[in-house]
Amino acid sequence: MKFTEEKLERAFVELLGIENYPHFHGDSIVRSVDEVLIEADLLHYLLTKYESKHLTVTEKPNR
Repeated sequence: MKFTEEKLERAFVELLGIENYPHFHGDSIVRSVDEVLIEADLLHYLLTKYESKHLTVTEKPNR
């Protein structure tokens, strides 16, 4: 049995699913082609990570 990149990707998707990380196909994510991060996901992460510091949405940097 040959181990391929596809099998590796499926293994990671499965392992991340066990940890409750959802899997989305890249072409289903709405973003411009030059965006590396999804701003809403980053904002959610920061607000959750620093909840004890009472970080708020108003502290989000302006562009």
